[in-house]
Amino acid sequence: GPAPPPAAEGSSAFLPAPAVLGGPASGAQAPGPVLAWRQGQRISGCVGLVYRAMDPACGRIFAVKVLDVGSGRAVRTWKEPEAQQDRLRAELGHLEALRHPQLASMLGHALIDGQLLLYSEYTEYGSVAKFLQEFGPLSGQLLSKAARGMFTGLEYLHSRRAPVRHGNVRAATLLLDATFGSRLTDYACSRLEVDEADWFETGDSP
Repeated sequence: GPAPPPAAEGSSAFLPAPAVLGGPASGAQAPGPVLAWRQGQRISGCVGLVYRAMDPACGRIFAVKVLDVGSGRAVRTWKEPEAQQDRLRAELGHLEALRHPQLASMLGHALIDGQLLLYSEYTEYGSVAKFLQEFGPLSGQLLSKAARGMFTGLEYLHSRRAPVRHGNVRAATLLLDATFGSRLTDYACSRLEVDEADWFETGDSP
């Protein structure tokens, strides 16, 4: 599985982050200013590692998902580095442009040392899975409101000009806010599935 995200030099608590939180951001490999964010506790994630994070400049809490795209025991190199990375950035740009009250919006990304970091909104109550584990099942109006939000979010994803198939809707990928509105997260993962035989050349580690 993916390793924890790389720490910025001089501190294990601060890691590279997009220059602009709250809107699409270029990858960390692109030139320009880079903010710092403070890493919090690990939270459950269906694909990759997911951490709570804080922007120390404004105190905003958000989530960081870490995906391996070019590291591990095998030596993996991009077959067509410029074309494949352009394709990845284009896909990320499409996903970062999606905005809906029932989505946990993507705030930006960074590509660092073979790891893709995805920045997204995080809600006050965390995932439905975490809430159920702590407080037990939802019922009545609370259950209806959470379910309605999930279906509304899915309808939005499916109605895009380039439809987004979530592919992994479950309690762990549905977040609750303080009003019991629900927001879909992890919808980027199905669009970022990498066919390694197509994207990478793989060899044994030295």
